[in-house]
Amino acid sequence: MNLFRTKTTSKICSFVANCSESEQSQKLVQNLLEQFQKQSVATSVDKQAELIEQLILTEAKKDPFFKQFVVQQGQQIADAMVESAIASAIRAAHSQLI
Repeated sequence: MNLFRTKTTSKICSFVANCSESEQSQKLVQNLLEQFQKQSVATSVDKQAELIEQLILTEAKKDPFFKQFVVQQGQQIADAMVESAIASAIRAAHSQLI
């Protein structure tokens, strides 16, 4: 896994695990989406959601605690968010993990 994907996965996991801190979470999401744009990675909202979903699923396969957290809290986390690529990704990952 390249450095970009490793850092991105870390940010996504951090966001999902700490999303109750909404101001910090929003900054994290904005930073991540800006990185996608700058690096011409997943430049559309649909592609961003797809990439984020895959990163969540990949991490869930490696980390049983993270998987359990997404299974138990994923839907509530996504529902509490403003509709965005990451909210769509969390919902999609949650539905695949349950």
